Amino acid sequence: MRYARQRLIKEFEHLDEILAQKRVAVVGTGGLGGLCCRMLTGAGLLHLTIADDDVIEDSNLHRQVLFSEADIGASKSACAKRELERLDSRVQVRTFGRVSEDNFADFAQGADLVMDLSDNVATRLLINRMCARSRTDFIHCSVAASEGMLAAFKFSDRKSAARHGCYACLAGADAAPVFRGITGPYAGAMSCAAATLALRYFAGEDVFGRVWLYDLKNQKIRSFALHRDPQCPDCSGSFGN
Repeated sequence: MRYARQRLIKEFEHLDEILAQKRVAVVGTGGLGGLCCRMLTGAGLLHLTIADDDVIEDSNLHRQVLFSEADIGASKSACAKRELERLDSRVQVRTFGRVSEDNFADFAQGADLVMDLSDNVATRLLINRMCARSRTDFIHCSVAASEGMLAAFKFSDRKSAARHGCYACLAGADAAPVFRGITGPYAGAMSCAAATLALRYFAGEDVFGRVWLYDLKNQKIRSFALHRDPQCPDCSGSFGN
């Protein structure tokens, strides 16, 4: 029985049956997104939409676990689809390149949850803005060097969104990109944290309205309640009073 050990965890006893009926749309299939997609597929998720317009480079291989040397030069989303189908032949994976305002509705079609596991600020702000507009529940995860961030936003619930705001409220709508180093274990730790949060969400737990800040070097986690910025340009129009 594939899920026998997972079902021994009380809160996940019926999780594979729930996941089989859900769809998750994931932005990014690299160091964060690749492992997260693998964890979710392994847990029983059978409907995935993945977006990544990059090709695989040698410098990706130390942290992006879905890929190997033979994949260098190939599409990340296509190779990720191949590996997820190898893990579970039942999984149905839709692939996208770059997500934009113009194609977001197609990308997120039928999704119960959108996960931003991208590696650049502009994409994070775009996905956040489009999820807020479309009232699609949203998980953000990022990592830079040994610092990670994880947050969840229940945009499908107007009261929750009006209280807790969005990613732009947290990071700033004009957040500047910062290029820092990364290593496989740090990326993997945050990827698994994001996958766990998604599983808790589908198991019925209220995971919204908080941000978790990870000090991966010293293995410390801080958590804070989220509050909406009433002047936020990304969500004030959708959820403002």
